[in-house]
Amino acid sequence: MTSEESQEFRAAIAEQFGIKLKKRGRPTKVEEEKYEPISIRLHPKILVWAKEEAEKTGGWLPNCD
Repeated sequence: MTSEESQEFRAAIAEQFGIKLKKRGRPTKVEEEKYEPISIRLHPKILVWAKEEAEKTGGWLPNCD
């Protein structure tokens, strides 16, 4: 259910029954606030180890050429 639908339902309930529903739960976040780009630096030995582990377990590591 989208936020627009929720608002329509709240308005309909308020109009029909004369009661105003309280908002419940956490406020929704804007899409930009959900994800924050980060980057980390790893020691080359760690990258070698991670590649070896990925090959052992069949895992996948992006951009590890």
